[in-house]
Amino acid sequence: MVFDLSILQSDIANPTTKDLILSALVQSWPLSAIKIYNHVKKKKNIRYSTVYTAIKELVARGIIAKSEKGYTMSITWINKLKHFVNIAERVHFKKSPFFEQMEITNEDNYTISGRFKSMIDFNEFMFQFMSEEKKSVYSMSNHLWFPLFHPKEVLELANTLKTNQSKIHAVSANSTAVDEYCKNYIDSTGGVARIGQQTAKNSGLFVFGNKIVQIVYPKHIVEKINSTFKKSKKLDTVLTPEFLKETLYKKIKLPVIVVESKEISELLKQNIENIIIGA
Repeated sequence: MVFDLSILQSDIANPTTKDLILSALVQSWPLSAIKIYNHVKKKKNIRYSTVYTAIKELVARGIIAKSEKGYTMSITWINKLKHFVNIAERVHFKKSPFFEQMEITNEDNYTISGRFKSMIDFNEFMFQFMSEEKKSVYSMSNHLWFPLFHPKEVLELANTLKTNQSKIHAVSANSTAVDEYCKNYIDSTGGVARIGQQTAKNSGLFVFGNKIVQIVYPKHIVEKINSTFKKSKKLDTVLTPEFLKETLYKKIKLPVIVVESKEISELLKQNIENIIIGA
């Protein structure tokens, strides 16, 4: 699709005459040429003839339309702009450098599915992804283990989110001593967590911005983590070389799906918030 981008390349701090014309028509319509000129001259010392010439050029390019009542934004151009932005979003989403770490198995518009080679690879991917988005993070999982394995990264993520008035929301299916520790850690960073809730036992769900990431953990990994967490009363009995080798660093195939959907993400966020407040 060929689309005229020249009107979108302006310096916001120094708007062009055409920028100011469009700004007037976004706020009120239809407008006569003299009313458009009156709006533009409030922002810029300019002659009527110059504004009228710019109006005629915008009409010729199909960006604004003229009727008996005056000038309006062209609905056709607005629809083309929306279509262009949607395509740009999809391309940017699919070409994000974060996906370089994932073995992509399928791509379809706003959905990407693939595999990671280990839990540590997936965790590193998630921290990069979530930090870049700078939006509140909502998660549901079998256990809250991110603060256990990555305390520094969780703290850095929480601090990054605070700069955007965002925070971590986490829900866990289990309520072991390890989950309790992780809950307290998340709470101490300004986030909010709840443990021992009815959620999926072998998968993890993460929502931030309009993005949804779901991962399914292999059964033997889940069983190893469950048995270790249930037995452990102290963290030093969890973070052993043997346990980390069999879970975090074990070479496996972790299926992951990443979806971008504002509607679904908002529903999932609300669901997690309701679980946290006990609604």
